[in-house]
Amino acid sequence: MAYFYSEEGVMNQVKLTKLDRNRGRGMNDRQLIESAMELAKQLDLGRSEHYADAILRLVQRFEELTPEPTSIVWEPKEGEKYYFITKEGAVNYTHWRGHQFDKDLLKQHKIYKTRHQAEKAVKHQKRYNIVLQAVLNLEPDQKVDWSDQNQNKYAIYFDHKGGLFRKSTTWRHEQGYPVLTEEKNVQPLLDYLNLKGGEW
Repeated sequence: MAYFYSEEGVMNQVKLTKLDRNRGRGMNDRQLIESAMELAKQLDLGRSEHYADAILRLVQRFEELTPEPTSIVWEPKEGEKYYFITKEGAVNYTHWRGHQFDKDLLKQHKIYKTRHQAEKAVKHQKRYNIVLQAVLNLEPDQKVDWSDQNQNKYAIYFDHKGGLFRKSTTWRHEQGYPVLTEEKNVQPLLDYLNLKGGEW
């Protein structure tokens, strides 16, 4: 049960069991609140609009008290030095001038504050791009339907202890690498990636 307080301070109980239990899963705060507002309007209480108004005021107050999230993406200032990865996979640097070249790198999330960060990114990007290219070559017309739990999605992950790529089956979790939808393609993908293991 959830409890909502009216403006007069009277506590009212609203049974949320009328909501489909699965409806709340995966919702963000705004969606949950909208769902609660819809329920409040549907309640046969005679004063349902009053409860919806109370929920709306609660939402507005929540937004007033919730600060905007701080960006974790670093953006260089005018004249500031930054590092980027070249098309050859090398690390280079330049200074931010706001030119289209700078903006394109920023838009593609290819700008790093330090050489060390960029060098780490090279390895991860190369691994990801090899997997992406192989998946698209094996299944060029694939259609992944994350809402379909009957469609198997074959995910791969890198086992750092064993130093090999391995597979897992998933229906709704994207685990960092593109998935396959046909089981017959899994082993060829693993064989290909594990033969390239020296590049990790």
